[in-house]
Order: sequence, then structure tokens, then C-alpha cells
Amino acid sequence: MFFMLCMRSVHITDSANQYAFGSFRVARRVCMVLAALILIPIAFWKSAGRPDLVFFLIFMGVSAGKIVDALGEIYWGLYQKDERMDLFALATGMRGVLMAVAFLLGPPVVWYLIYKQGALSTAFLGYGTVAAVILTAVFWAFVVWRLDIRYGRRMRYYNTAWSWAEVWTVLVKAFPLGIVILLMTLTTSIPRWVIEATYGENGFRYLGFFAALTYIVIAGNLITIQLGHASSNRLALTYRASLRRFLMLLVKLEAVACFVGISMLLVAHLCGEWLLRVCYGAEYAAYHSQFMIIVVSQCFALVSSILGFATTQMRVFWFQVFVWVLLCGVAWGFSVWLVPQDPIRGGAYSMLAVALAQLAAYAVAVLYGVLRRPTMLQRMRTEEGEKSGGEPPMDTGL
Repeated sequence: MFFMLCMRSVHITDSANQYAFGSFRVARRVCMVLAALILIPIAFWKSAGRPDLVFFLIFMGVSAGKIVDALGEIYWGLYQKDERMDLFALATGMRGVLMAVAFLLGPPVVWYLIYKQGALSTAFLGYGTVAAVILTAVFWAFVVWRLDIRYGRRMRYYNTAWSWAEVWTVLVKAFPLGIVILLMTLTTSIPRWVIEATYGENGFRYLGFFAALTYIVIAGNLITIQLGHASSNRLALTYRASLRRFLMLLVKLEAVACFVGISMLLVAHLCGEWLLRVCYGAEYAAYHSQFMIIVVSQCFALVSSILGFATTQMRVFWFQVFVWVLLCGVAWGFSVWLVPQDPIRGGAYSMLAVALAQLAAYAVAVLYGVLRRPTMLQRMRTEEGEKSGGEPPMDTGL
């Protein structure tokens, strides 16, 4: 996640097309090579002493899938800049479908060979997951080849020109967002780590309950994330061209996020216990009150995620690093304080504390971007003038 550097978002913020797509593509390839060089020794290290290759192969299969996905994902910026969200949806949808196919094939086939045909011993049961993750990587490589690259070449801003100087500039600009995504992932994981570390052997059991409660609300988050992706290019263009239109668009997006959040809250309040019982079982339904805390925190997170998209499209990068350092500290402090008292409720309240702090911090970040807009626009024009040798910058299309 760090080595992806949120490079697609940086590409979209380049509303004047100052840097060629080819430089972003080469930068992504360089970063994925670095990621592989780190992941491979980690795989060997974590696999040492294990009786079989299952863990190693799963680790490498997942890593390969993520790297292949990242090599195709950089083309999505071209779709977004052309506002071809149909292609964006097709690329993401195909990945989801093929991943489901891979897991519907791999584990059941291995299970059938073991328990129905007797062709394999039970020691090979884990290789069903190995087959699934490797198939996922292969399927995603096919999507990158036949969809991302193929249609990316047809986009208006497809330009293969690049130079090492420009690649370095792109990496420098994107670096703070790499730190942001790293800290974001760390912050999300902290309550889980504290639960596991605090409760010893029971930690995994509590962790299973907590993870199940949090994953069930991901649907609402996916809606706002895709909404943010769909509007990213327009946010970047309007911030450059008209502050009023930028703020109007931001208000509309926040209204949708609030609607999604309130809908989630109503469903959780009225049907949450039934939903937990149907999805997981009666044992999980006993945690309905903790589930409500998680849903409330998710509602605040939906609103702040839209502010996060706006902040990025205003090119406010380093400010976000400080925001997530703060949020990481909030997650750690509340988790260490509350989780020992009650693992599930403490983890839920930690999520709520982070969500409230995130909303406040990103509201300040957006305000900072609005107040600094004249200075930031002047800096953009200066950079574009230096890049073009004094020629007028390219038309933004707005």
C-alpha cells in the first residue's frame, strides 16, 4: 500500500496535464519492483520453520495479485480524467467477479479431490486457498492486459512520454500520500492488534467477533469511496477554475454521504440484531450494542472520507501526513485505555474516537486548502510555466 503512493490520485490532481501519463506509469513500475524486493524476503522470513509451503505460497500469491492489480490500476486515472466511469466500474467489477470465481474453484476442487476422490491427503487441504490466490493473480493479469491497457490507450490523456527527471518529480510529489496510506492502514489495525495482544489465547476469538462487526458496515464505505473516485477529476478541475463550484460539488457529495450514513444507522437500529444473526449466527447478535457504536463511527467516517478526497484534489498532501500521525496516536491511546476493560466495546469506542478526530482534522484540512487556494494556484502556474518553458498551460477542459 505504501509503494502504491496513491499515484493515481496525484495523476488526477494534475488538472493542467503538466506531467505525461508515461512518467506515472514508469514510477508505478519502479515502485512495484521495490515492493516485490521487500515482500519476497518477508515471505521467506515468515515461512521459516513451517512444515509446508502453504503460507509461503499464499503470501506470494496475494502479493503477486496486488502488484498485478497496481500495474493496471494506474490506468484508471486516465478513465477518471476522461470521466469514463463505465470503464472504471468495468475494471473493478471484473476483478471482483474473477476473484469470486477463483475462490469458488480452488478450495472446492481440492476438497473434492481429498474427501470424495481420495486422490490427495488432508495435508493438502490448505492448497485450495493457494490455488485460489494464484488463480486470482492470473485472472487479474488478464484483466490488466485485455481491459486496463487496451482501453487506457484510447483515452485522451494517454501519453507514453517519460523521463527519469519527471519520474523522480512524480515520486517526490506522491511520497507524502504513501505515508498517509501507510498510517491509515496502521491506524485501522491498532485496535485489532491490542485485542490480540491483551487477551492471549482468547484474543483471536474476540478478534473474530470484532472483525465481523466491522466488516458488515463496509458496504456503506464502498459507496462513498466510489463516489469520491467518480468525482475526483471534477473536484480537481473546479478547485482550479471556480471555488464556488468546488464548494457546491463538495456540499452535494457530503449530502449523499450523510444520506448513506443515516440509512445505515436506521437499518442497524431497526434490523441490526436480526442482520447479525442471519449473517453470522446468534452468538454475534449478542454484540448488537457494540455494533451500533461501530455503525455510528462509520457514519462519521463516511463524511470525513469525502473531505479526504477533496483535500487530496486540492493538493494538500503533507498536511494529511500530520493528520494521520495524530489519528494513529488517538487509535493507540484509546485502544490501550479501553480494550483491556472490554475487548469488543473498547475496540468500537476506539473506532468512534478516531472517526470523530478524523472528521475534525479533515474539516481543518479543507479549510486550509480553501484559504491557501490563491497561493497554491500561483504555485501551480509557476510550475506549469517552468515545465512548458513559459508557454501557456494546457486547457483543463472546464
